[in-house]
Amino acid sequence: MVILTNCKDDLEREFYIRMTQKFGWTKDVLIHQIDNQSYEKTLMGQTNFDKAVSAKIRDQAKLAVKGEYTFDFLELGAAGDKELPEIQPIEQIPMKAQGTEKMGNEEGEK
Repeated sequence: MVILTNCKDDLEREFYIRMTQKFGWTKDVLIHQIDNQSYEKTLMGQTNFDKAVSAKIRDQAKLAVKGEYTFDFLELGAAGDKELPEIQPIEQIPMKAQGTEKMGNEEGEK
């Protein structure tokens, strides 16, 4: 009943019916998704960029529209793509203090 009263057209109704089945949304979650305009946002997020732009200039085109605070240029990839280095406790990192090399927790032993 929520879908029938809150959705404008048949495609939108079908979208919410399928998503409710797929994700097991409760009535409250469904209402939230409709209020949040998930259907419209899903449609706006679809592009034909990969089909329309040749592979030769695709990377340049992506760079042209990147946000100024995006760090994708570091090519770190998605989380989990690469192994992260093991983080050492600060006590195991050699430090130089007043010209003598000592470990993080040592009290000036020479």
